[in-house]
Amino acid sequence: MSMVERVKSRLDRVTPGLRFILDLFSKRRFNVEFSVLVVEDRSKALEVLRELYGDYAESVLRMLLGEELEKGLQDSNSL
Repeated sequence: MSMVERVKSRLDRVTPGLRFILDLFSKRRFNVEFSVLVVEDRSKALEVLRELYGDYAESVLRMLLGEELEKGLQDSNSL
């Protein structure tokens, strides 16, 4: 399973329906799904979350991803 698929799966499991909304905001601004931004450009993913959650964007992203997926993303970005 790719990292993007893992992010989608986690979002669907933790917050059913929210991925749809995040994808709408993400596609409107960057023309790409939110899950792709999380994996490929975290700063843009945070911009999307700031539109919805303001100063809580980083905390929301950590909560959405969970510890295991967050660590996996950090490990894959350090390669």
